[in-house]
Amino acid sequence: MTERTEIFSLGATLYEALTGKLPHGEIEPFQTPVFKVARPVTALNPQAPLWLEAIIARALSVGPEQRYENYSEMLFELENPAKVRPFHRPGTPLLERNPLLFFKLGFFLLLAITLGLLLVIGHLLKR
Repeated sequence: MTERTEIFSLGATLYEALTGKLPHGEIEPFQTPVFKVARPVTALNPQAPLWLEAIIARALSVGPEQRYENYSEMLFELENPAKVRPFHRPGTPLLERNPLLFFKLGFFLLLAITLGLLLVIGHLLKR
C-alpha cells in the first residue's frame, strides 16, 4: 500500500461523508471492482464547495499518477482553499477546462475565416 492508495481512501471517505454514497457504487465481496470516474460531489450535494470537490476528485483519480503524491500536498490545499486549482481528468475537453480560451480561439478562427472569405470575394469582384 502506498501513500497515494491511502489518499484514494481518504478521498472516498470524504466523498461518502458529503454525498452519502460511495464514489464507485457498492462493491460485493465476490465482484472484481471497476473504478470509473465518480460523479461530481456537487451533483449529489450542491452545498459542497467547488474547491473541496476538486480536492476529492484529485484524490479519487483512477490513475495513481494523477493523485496527490503525499499527504502534505492534500493538507496544504485543504488548509488553503483559495489556492486550490480546478482538477480536470486527462481527456477533458477544452470547453470544460477553460471555456474562455475555447471561445477566444473560436472567435479568432472565425475572424480568420471571415477575413479570408472577404479577400477571396474581393479578388473575384475585381475580375
